[in-house]
Amino acid sequence: ASNIRLNNISFSWGLTEKLYRKMGMKGGRVGINAQNIFVITKARGYDPDLGGFNSLPPNTTIVVSISLTL
Repeated sequence: ASNIRLNNISFSWGLTEKLYRKMGMKGGRVGINAQNIFVITKARGYDPDLGGFNSLPPNTTIVVSISLTL
């Protein structure tokens, strides 16, 4: 079966100098990482990469990170 899958996506933002100095820090970053986002397929009832009806799809995982330099 044909399918379209988004497995991983990651974003990271650096805090502006004005913002982190106002907070009394030397630097900082905020990020988000997500895995197993979605699958688009015409197949019904199962993930086509798993190969069967008895298989569970992989869990979607979302991680948010904050890194501060004090």
